[in-house]
Amino acid sequence: MLISGARAISLIAAFLILFICDISVAGKKDFKWDPITDSDWSVSEDPSREIVDAVMIFEKITVDDTRLLKDKHYISYYRRIRILSPDGRDQADVQISYVRKGYKIEEIRGRVILRNGQIVELENTQIIEGRLIKTRGTEIKQKSFSLAGVTGDCIMEYYFKLKLKSSSGIWQFQRSIALLHGEYLWLFFRGRGMSDNSYANFRKDWAPNYLWLNNDSKITITKLPSVTATEEILFTIDSVLPLKSEPYSLPDIARQAQLRCYYGAAGTSGSYWVDQINEIPEWLEEFFGKAKRYKELIDRLKRLKTNEEKIQEAYDWVQSTFRNTTYETFEKKIKKIKNADAAMKKGYASRGQLNYIFCGILRELGIDAQLAYVVDRDENLLVAEAKYWQFDRNLVGVADGLEFKFYSPGDMYLPSNQIPWYTEGISALVGGTIGQQFYSTKFSSSKSNKINRLISLDVDDDLLVSGTCSERLIGHPARRVRLYQNEESVEVTYESLEERLEDLFSNAEFDSIMTENVDSVSKPLLVTSKVSFESPLQMVGSRIFLRPIEYMSESSNPFESEKRESIILFRYAFDKTEALNFALPEGWETEALPGDTIFENVVGICGVTFNVIGGKLTIQRKFELRTPFLNAR
Repeated sequence: MLISGARAISLIAAFLILFICDISVAGKKDFKWDPITDSDWSVSEDPSREIVDAVMIFEKITVDDTRLLKDKHYISYYRRIRILSPDGRDQADVQISYVRKGYKIEEIRGRVILRNGQIVELENTQIIEGRLIKTRGTEIKQKSFSLAGVTGDCIMEYYFKLKLKSSSGIWQFQRSIALLHGEYLWLFFRGRGMSDNSYANFRKDWAPNYLWLNNDSKITITKLPSVTATEEILFTIDSVLPLKSEPYSLPDIARQAQLRCYYGAAGTSGSYWVDQINEIPEWLEEFFGKAKRYKELIDRLKRLKTNEEKIQEAYDWVQSTFRNTTYETFEKKIKKIKNADAAMKKGYASRGQLNYIFCGILRELGIDAQLAYVVDRDENLLVAEAKYWQFDRNLVGVADGLEFKFYSPGDMYLPSNQIPWYTEGISALVGGTIGQQFYSTKFSSSKSNKINRLISLDVDDDLLVSGTCSERLIGHPARRVRLYQNEESVEVTYESLEERLEDLFSNAEFDSIMTENVDSVSKPLLVTSKVSFESPLQMVGSRIFLRPIEYMSESSNPFESEKRESIILFRYAFDKTEALNFALPEGWETEALPGDTIFENVVGICGVTFNVIGGKLTIQRKFELRTPFLNAR
């Protein structure tokens, strides 16, 4: 099943929306608050329009790209919110994430208006700065503030203006509260600083484009000052319902109603993607085409009998030969890898570069392999109608009849029969193809992602419980644990095991964790440990009662809503079997057991069974999810 990206938008826009550097509350003469009107105060709760606790009266955004050639872009946000109950006061907490280097906020204001006319202004001391993420070359920080004086019956508003190095053209006008009125004014680039001929050529690849997504509300588009002499475009929208978050679905950004304004090709989206698939083979040629250090490997692989053997051998060689810099943290910068020979000489390459090398090797072996590009579906989905580059990563597609089978040796600890789970079931742009541009990646089967867990417990005469836990993992569950082992400390390894077993025993303690086959991705990952926890056994007279524990408890239903608006999407299909063995003290016999419970349908199977085997009480749970994708509509 292919997940369509027609109602989604690129994650990159979400990070572009709020890039700032330094915040100042100092007033600016060019901004004035709009008057507070009687109609603002008259807004009240209206469940039929999903107006509860708070509502955004308006949002006004202005984007100025007129000085694009000088890398100067400006964007301002002005939001007015009516607080309708004490539960709506959390709207006063505002967070703004930003990339520190090269961006600047020119102004920020905020205020609260009370019923008695009192106004409480935002003070500079109320703004707090903190770091969210720091990686190689990027530092993401956050400015946050809480507007003081907010009550359950007031109006609050805030405004900020930013100076950016690149255009920010996404308007996510659907949020957690309803929006009564929204305006987005786009002053697009019209050739300032360019000759007429230069601008005409520029517009072939950088023409103003816009695209509405996931929207059911009425839209008005006004070209100013006129249709024939347009210098700016005003988009307006009214009565937008709040976004409902639903469990096990697409990320919110892929479901939000939004407007995307961008500079892209002047032609159709189809012609844009044709141009991209024609360019992708050139990228591979530039990186691998003149490689000389792989001749011995390629000659050896050519002697293998089948393409399957050649692909597997090349895959294993790429994963085992190079350091994968995508999964390393460096205190100092490393030398940039420009081509495949440089990677071989230095002994390292990034995730994407390793896929380039793998694709180049396969093509040298006469195998029809192409680079492919995808969007991570845990963050967003591809919008095929949008004419701009949206992708997060590359894969390698090998022709398989009319379809492609995809590989990614650049993803550490990923077996050759899988791709990352967040790239399953989506559209991939495959380079070098003719006619068809996008091909679907397949979901992995439940049998490819197995968890077998055995917990053997001894019960002494005092009913104290201790024993061992053994896990056998393959596929995506195994990769997750392997990455923990590679990236984190021993303490985090224990936390990972406790997290995996939380639904069995919330108070369990683990010791002496051992792993096998961490670096052998073609083999199951084996994890063993000692385990102890508060005894679930209770002596009552001459009987022992097994008290209810997490292992036997009923899980809450995450799908309780009567109406489901979006698809159901789990991470991946999997098959999990867990057995809990109690070795009872000598002389004790099992008197009564609960009845077995098993439920099965096309989606999967779940069940729990109780048995006594060889003097041991065995409780076994099974849960198999056969498909991660369900169309709930």
